Amino acid sequence: MDRNEWNRARSSFNHDWLKNRLMVTLARARNVLHGRVDDDSIWTDLNSLLEEWTEKKADATRIVALYEELADPRKNIEAKVSSSFPPDVVDWLSDVAVQRWIEQESPAERKEQATQALHDVDHRVAEVSARLGKSSVLENEEMIEPVAQLIQAVSTLSGAMTDLNSETR
Repeated sequence: MDRNEWNRARSSFNHDWLKNRLMVTLARARNVLHGRVDDDSIWTDLNSLLEEWTEKKADATRIVALYEELADPRKNIEAKVSSSFPPDVVDWLSDVAVQRWIEQESPAERKEQATQALHDVDHRVAEVSARLGKSSVLENEEMIEPVAQLIQAVSTLSGAMTDLNSETR
């Protein structure tokens, strides 16, 4: 996977699935739980999305694992300036760019935050999925807190995935 493919995969996971599908469905569930709306299909829709989590988690894990390698500015610089400068200058520029990236972007810390957020979502998905299996808890107060915690975890993961996009900096 190259940097562009990686960024498309990161964006697809974060925007297409996490924000526009899972978060929207969780917001619907929260509205039902708080009695703001009636939505007969919410629990089926939420359950279907949570069943996709295993596959999406694998995608997100791969995206996070490849972050430092593919976001490393050395490759970008070498591709852009290698024909314009002598090799020792390219090496020096690459070293400076990498040092700046490490000091200002903290890639290891960003990767750790994304990994932790991914684990938190995984834990919260398992909890909500288990509760969805018990029809007696649907549409009552026992689901309010787990859904709220999953919403928070998804929001944190989405922010962490956004932070992995070094092209916006």
